[in-house]
Amino acid sequence: MKTYAKILTAALLTTAVLHAEDSSMPELTGVVPLSELVRQGVITQQQADQIKGAAVGIEPRVVSKSHVEKITISGYAQFAFAYATGHDDVLPNPPANNTFYLPNIIFGVSADIGSGFSTTVQANLGDGFSSRNYIEKAYVEKEFEGYGNVQAGFKKAHFGFEQYTSSRYIPAPNRSIATNYFTSSYRRSGSGTFATSSAGVGTTRLGLGARRLGVYWAGEIPGVDGFDYFAEVTQGYQNFSAPSNTGSQNHMGYSGGVQYGSKFEGGKYLFGINGTYMPEGNSWNNGGLSQTNSIGAINPFGKLDYGNFRIMGEFFAANMENGKASYLNGPTSISGFNSGTSNPLGGTVYVSYMIGKLEPIFRFSAIDSDQGGVNPNVVKKGVSFGGAQPGTTTLTSNGQGFFNAAQSYYAGVNYYFLGTDAKIGLGWEHIQFGGRYNGTSFGGANASEDVIRFAAQVVF
Repeated sequence: MKTYAKILTAALLTTAVLHAEDSSMPELTGVVPLSELVRQGVITQQQADQIKGAAVGIEPRVVSKSHVEKITISGYAQFAFAYATGHDDVLPNPPANNTFYLPNIIFGVSADIGSGFSTTVQANLGDGFSSRNYIEKAYVEKEFEGYGNVQAGFKKAHFGFEQYTSSRYIPAPNRSIATNYFTSSYRRSGSGTFATSSAGVGTTRLGLGARRLGVYWAGEIPGVDGFDYFAEVTQGYQNFSAPSNTGSQNHMGYSGGVQYGSKFEGGKYLFGINGTYMPEGNSWNNGGLSQTNSIGAINPFGKLDYGNFRIMGEFFAANMENGKASYLNGPTSISGFNSGTSNPLGGTVYVSYMIGKLEPIFRFSAIDSDQGGVNPNVVKKGVSFGGAQPGTTTLTSNGQGFFNAAQSYYAGVNYYFLGTDAKIGLGWEHIQFGGRYNGTSFGGANASEDVIRFAAQVVF
């Protein structure tokens, strides 16, 4: 009977906890005697009689490890809609894109265990979840009071002010085309699309602000308020494994920067510069051919808040070894074997003004790829344009069109219910693409697209 009572007691404790979690049941707090469990219908009187010792009960509680000082659960959700139409100067206009999507669904947990040690794990279950690793960031951290902190793990490289600023603080529903070109995932246009050029014909996204595994230092100078500096050593490729055929598994990447911010009567400002160097950032290894090519870049930025007025801007300048698009056919047609060094430039400027809870905003962004190529996919949920297939000079709708330059204009308005914790935004973006790649060079027919965007977010 004693053994049976012990087993039954364990089962009843589990049942009681489950009932306590049911919102329809009264809350069980403190030590709950068996008589109360019978009264609330959690157990029967017969079951209570079979347990010897009428004082047996349960104490519902949440237990954390004694050395954990603080646990923080946070996140945010964003819902968006985009309607995009395209205009092609020479080919039939591409189909419109009309879609709902979830830019981000972030859920994160941070634990502070004391003595400056902590850890953060954050997942993104939103748009793009099926096509990339779902980890947004994951690292361990040690704080050195008055000097800075070191983080070891997985997060964005410190390059591109708009890129490493959380999307919940960006005024527009999407990041700018310049940010997407210089910082989002590395890409060659046409890679894996055409049999005659399996590696692609142009480096159309540089990937300099992508998520990487590494060690990240954010430092302070004692006695110099507002001055911060950053130094990072990471894997030279994004996510957890190197792309196939890049030959980049064994090299490191280096990023960092300095910034200074301060407040003054009626406002505040922040300015600084970031830099990065990827020794093999534009390399390729395919069919017995191998070429090591580097990418280096700088990124000055600034932000000013004065009263209800806000302006934010940044500039990009890169040096991409053998980054110009090739025109030859076959495996040697890839960037890196027969093309010259390109020096792409770009930048973005935001201007906004608060009127109560309403915020009209304007953004301008531009890219000059210096013949490296700009793929239209730098536009979030935009359209695609046709182009010339490698080895040909004929533009076709089933070709993959990319251009030498692009510029975009966004105008919209945000309404803040609870600051950035609850807001909605609506706007229109016009993007122009110039100097299409025509199979041998840039200078072909232009194209443009218009996108209407709506977005809503809630932060917790």
